[in-house]
Amino acid sequence: MSPLRSTGTSDELKIIFGILLWVVGPLFFQTIRKLHPLKAVWEMMRLIRMPARRRPGVRIGEAQIPDEARLRHTHIVGATGTGKTVLIEQLIFSDLRRGAGALIIDPKGERTFYEEVKRYCIEIGRGDDLYLLSATFPEESAIWNPCGLGNVSELQTKFYNSAIYNEPHYAKACEYGLLTAFGELTKKYKDGFTIQELLAELKRLEESDRKNIVTGLFFDLNNLAHGEWEPILACGSRAKSVRARSISILDVVTQNKILFVDLPTEGKRVQSSRIGRLLTQEILLISGMRKRNPELIGSCPFSVYIDEFDAFATESFATFLNKGRSSGFMIHLAHQTLSDLNLISKEFSGQIMGNCNVRFIFRQDDPDDAERWARFIGTHTVVKETYRTSGGLQTGESSNREAQEFLISPDVIKSLPTGTCVFSCKTEATSKLIQVPYVPRVRAATQSMTPYPVAVQRGLGVRELKSLNRPNRIAAVELDSVSEQKVQGDWGIFEKRLTSHKEGNV
Repeated sequence: MSPLRSTGTSDELKIIFGILLWVVGPLFFQTIRKLHPLKAVWEMMRLIRMPARRRPGVRIGEAQIPDEARLRHTHIVGATGTGKTVLIEQLIFSDLRRGAGALIIDPKGERTFYEEVKRYCIEIGRGDDLYLLSATFPEESAIWNPCGLGNVSELQTKFYNSAIYNEPHYAKACEYGLLTAFGELTKKYKDGFTIQELLAELKRLEESDRKNIVTGLFFDLNNLAHGEWEPILACGSRAKSVRARSISILDVVTQNKILFVDLPTEGKRVQSSRIGRLLTQEILLISGMRKRNPELIGSCPFSVYIDEFDAFATESFATFLNKGRSSGFMIHLAHQTLSDLNLISKEFSGQIMGNCNVRFIFRQDDPDDAERWARFIGTHTVVKETYRTSGGLQTGESSNREAQEFLISPDVIKSLPTGTCVFSCKTEATSKLIQVPYVPRVRAATQSMTPYPVAVQRGLGVRELKSLNRPNRIAAVELDSVSEQKVQGDWGIFEKRLTSHKEGNV
C-alpha cells in the first residue's frame, strides 16, 4: 500500500507544479526578457542576501549607528524627563564596554549618575580607568591644571575663548594681557605654573600699566583660584602629594581613560560654566595636537559627552565640530531646546544643527522648535487624490497631484511619549521613530566580545597597544615624532615624565 500511496502523492505534486509553471512562467520570463541583461542579473542577485560586513557601532533600540556616523557628531534635544539621560547612559556604556575612552561633563550634580558609571566600569574591568573631577567631592577628585597644556599662543586662546566679553575694547585688552602674561610665565617657570602664578602676573601687569585694562580678567580668574575649585585646579599648593593625584586631559584622551566631570549648574552656574568652557577649549587644543601629530590618535575614537551644552557653549566650539572628525573625537551635545543655543548668538543654533550628523529629538514643547526640526529632517513626495462633489455627494470625478509632506510632522514631535524620539542620521539617509530601552544589566567583558584595540599613551614618550580582554599582553612602541625636546619645546610647560620601557615589560 505504501508504494502506491507514495506514487499518488508524487503525481499530485507534479500536477500542482505544472499548473503553477503554466500560470506564472510566461509572466516571469517575459519580465526578464524586457530587462537589460546586466540589470536582469542585478535583479536576480538582489534576491540573494549576502551577509554584510558589520561596521563597528552601537545599537539603540531599532537604530544601528556606526561609529563613522558618530564621528560627525551627535545632537540630542528634548524637554526635561523625556529620556535624554537614559539615551546618554546607553551610548556611554556601549563605548566603555568596547574599550573606548570618554570625557563626561555632567551639569546636574547627581551623585547617582557618577555611581552608575563607576559601577559599570568596575563590572567590565575598567575601574582603574575612571577619574572624577569634582569640587563637591574634593577628597575623591583628581587635580587638573588648566595651565598645564599648550604653548603661549595656545594658552592664550584657551583662556580667551573661555571668557565672555560684552565690549570689543575689553576683549582686545584681555587678549593682549593674556599673551603678555603667558609669555613671561613660560620664561620664568620652566617646570610649569598654575592659575595662581597667572594671577600674580596679571596683577603685576595691572600695576605697571596703570590703566586697569585687565582688572575684569583678574577678578574673573581670581574667583576660580580662591573658590571651592582652588584645590582641584592645583592652586595654592605645589606639593608632591598633589602632583601625584594630578591628571592631564591629553593623557586621558591618548590612554583611553574615562574622566567624569561634576559641574553642577544649579546654584553654582558661574564657576561651573567657566570650568566647563575651559574643558571644551582643552578638547579643541588636543584636537589640533592630534592633527599635527597623528601618532597621538588611537585605534578607536574618543567620546565626549556634554549634557546641558548651552551652559558651556562658546562660538569657537561650533567651528570645531566640522573639524573634530579627523582628530578622532565623537562629540555628543545634549540640551533641552534650540532657544537655549540662541542665547549664544542667533546663528549658533543653526551651526550646531548643521554640523551634527546624528540627531535624537525627544519631545519639543515649543511649536517653533518642533516645526524647525521637521523642516530640518526634510520632506518626501506623496500623491494626493482630490474628489469633486455636488450637493454633498461625490460626482465620481477625481484628480491626482504630487505634494510634499514632512517625513516627521511637527505634531508628532510635540506629542512624543517619554522614551520615544526621532532618530535621524544624514550619512545613513534614515529618519524614524525609535523607542529608547532602559539600560540593561551590566555584563562583564568576555572572550567572545570584540572590543577596540586600545591605544595608550604612557607619559608622553611611549605608546602601548593592548586589548581590553588581554590586559597583560602589552607591546611598547616608541613615538619618534613626540620626542622629549618637542614636548619641552613646542608644548613648553609639561612636567618631565618621559620614562623608558622595554617591550613586554611596561
